[in-house]
Amino acid sequence: PSSYGEIRTQHGPMNTKMVIDATRPATLPFEERIRPPKDIWDRINLADYID
Repeated sequence: PSSYGEIRTQHGPMNTKMVIDATRPATLPFEERIRPPKDIWDRINLADYID
């Protein structure tokens, strides 16, 4: 229920909430971001790919 009282069959002041924790885990390794080599990145003209 979206809100309920101490007796779950009745409406009341309590609300249901949900939290998403999207932080990086402190103790686990995290994948490194993939980046193209600098010489390839320098040769790319982004205007060629954007309308």
